[in-house]
Amino acid sequence: MKSHGRRLNLGVMRPKLEPIVAEFRQVVDGIYGTFLDARDGFGRVRESVVKLEEEHKEHIEGIRKERPELSDLTYGGSEFSYGRLVRAGSKPRYRHLHQLPTEKIKQRNEEGGANFRLIGNVCLVTLYQFWEDNYRELLADVFEVNKNQIQVQLFGDIAKYRHAILHNRGVATSDVEKCTILRWHKKDEQILLDREKFEEVIDAIFAFLDNVEKEPEQFLKRA
Repeated sequence: MKSHGRRLNLGVMRPKLEPIVAEFRQVVDGIYGTFLDARDGFGRVRESVVKLEEEHKEHIEGIRKERPELSDLTYGGSEFSYGRLVRAGSKPRYRHLHQLPTEKIKQRNEEGGANFRLIGNVCLVTLYQFWEDNYRELLADVFEVNKNQIQVQLFGDIAKYRHAILHNRGVATSDVEKCTILRWHKKDEQILLDREKFEEVIDAIFAFLDNVEKEPEQFLKRA
């Protein structure tokens, strides 16, 4: 990448630069924590649903033993629901906001299921938005350049993923296939960021933050 044409005085800029980098680092780590918490939570939900199914099956088996005339009774599946918060004195409303067969709940909460795909995609998009809508501008102010002069290939790749996630139903585009750092998905593949891939993103962002404090010129383009 071409230099922006002048050497930055980091001694003067550091008092402003360091808190911005530290804050962004905390934001990134917080998003990563949410990603991990959610993944762990999905597994726990699946375990609770499996336990619910087992209890229902045991109940059916108990009925069959106690009442021979119902010996043909079989387990026909279970429903799982999240109840609505109904405050005292509020108008009556349908009490279940969300209800599905337990089999579907298990499927979306298994590794690689819909919930795992969604949390990875949402967290990646969120990382990009914090960068693009806030910290890129803050760094530009410190370096006294236009926001667009700060160019980071990693965030360029994330931008391509963001566009595919939001505008192509989470399916990789030809631009995603052309990524130079996040080289994970071919065109038309469903985007899935597992823990290993997401850790690559976090590590790469932290490496960028280390480098932008030491040698910011490499991320600045001539106006």
